[in-house]
Order: sequence, then structure tokens, then C-alpha cells
Amino acid sequence: MVFWIRFYFTLVVSVFSFNNVSGDIDRTLTATKEELYLTSPGYPLGYPNNLQSKWEIVGPEFSKIKVTVLSTDIDRQDGCEGDYVEVLDGSTTNWGVASLGSFCFNTPSFTSSGPIITIRFTTDGSGTSKGFRLKYHYEETDTDTSLIHGILIMVGVVVFFIVLYTTATRCSKKNSERRNPLENLHQNQHTEQGSPNSYGTELSAPPPTYNEVVNSGNINNNNYNKDNLDDTSPPPYSSLRISDTTVDMQLNERDNTQSSSPTGSVC
Repeated sequence: MVFWIRFYFTLVVSVFSFNNVSGDIDRTLTATKEELYLTSPGYPLGYPNNLQSKWEIVGPEFSKIKVTVLSTDIDRQDGCEGDYVEVLDGSTTNWGVASLGSFCFNTPSFTSSGPIITIRFTTDGSGTSKGFRLKYHYEETDTDTSLIHGILIMVGVVVFFIVLYTTATRCSKKNSERRNPLENLHQNQHTEQGSPNSYGTELSAPPPTYNEVVNSGNINNNNYNKDNLDDTSPPPYSSLRISDTTVDMQLNERDNTQSSSPTGSVC
């Protein structure tokens, strides 16, 4: 008794649905993590002829839609040229939306690359059949996590180069400030080398040459003969001069002293 009641109720609902199928269907469905079901118009009693129906299934951002066909009974011809179902990877409002495939007698599965998938059902006037039944749900992807990781990596790289540039600039400035006084000292010493009193030393006149002493008659020893003396004078006294080597040694010694002292800086 219960069986016949259920059968009668299902038959009434099916007939009512079939009789109320009029025109094309253009519907937007919302996918959930739980499986939902979709059937062709009039299923399982039969769909109308010359039908152009479309269902757009939408999931949340950073998700993909999975569709599994459970049963198919479509009036098929060679190559599904008559009645067929086509699954599109995205919305038909987007130009050039890709097709994931079509079916008219088999039960395949499809997975979109994004949060939208479209089911398009097309029939001609040659005849009808029961139709199709499928289920759908959405699956989360790791796109949002990968995007966050990519942003964090980019921020880390930018911060690294900023710190590197700041450190290099600070070190260059400190080295410049350290070398400038020593270079000025070196230049001043080169400029003041020609001055006899540049280092606070008063230079006296050089002593007379050997020939001047002999010719002046200050040597009375008879063993010396003026004619046997060499007219060549000893080399003149060189002027007082601090060589470049001495200055460079002072600069290097001062640099070594400053570099060996702990400053607590990377420069």
C-alpha cells in the first residue's frame, strides 16, 4: 500500500512538472560544499523538443565547481548532433569561454578552473527521452593561500633591499667622514713642504764648503797642498723635507688604529 502511494505521488509530480515545462530555462544556481542535484526539464518522463536551457552554477571566490553526471537518457544521434548537454568552464557572459566537453549517453565528470560552471542543454525536434540527472558541489582551492604567500615573499624581498641600501649608504658616509681629515692633512703637508718653518723648525745657514775653508787660509798644516786639492765641492745640504712615504705611513697607522678599536658597527 505504501509503495503504491509513493508511486502515485511521484507520477503526479512528474506529470505536473512535464506539463509546466514551457520555453527555455536560464537559471543561476548557488553551489555549496554539500552535493546538490540538477535534472533536465520533465525528468524522468521526458523533455520537450527544441529546447535551449542553461544553468549557471556559481561557487564562492577561490573555489572550483565539480559536476558528476549520474544518469543520461537523451535521444541521441551520431556524435550527439541532435540532443546533447555541453559543460562550459565559466560564464557564457565571458567571451571565448572554454568548453569542458559534452555528453548525450555517457556519465562523465567535470571540474571547472574557477568558481563558475555552466550547463547548457540543447534539443532538436526529432524526438525526446527521459533526460539527465547530475550532482554538483564546490571545492576550495589553495589559490588564496598561495596569493598570500606570494605577497609576503615580495614584501620580504623589498624590505631586504631597503635595509641593504640603507646600510651601504650609512657605511659609505662613515668611511667618507673618516678619510676626509686624513686626506686634508696629507694635502696640507704637501703644500707646506717648501716652507722652511712649516714644522716649527728654524733652519740655520749651511756651513762653508771644503774649498771655501781651504782658500780662506784657516788650514795651516804644510802637509796640505792647495794644488792637490780637488775643486769638487761636497754635495750641498739637502733641505728639510718630510717624504710622501712618511705621510702615508702616518695615514695607514691612524687607519689601523681606528679600525682596530671596537665601534659596534658593521661599517
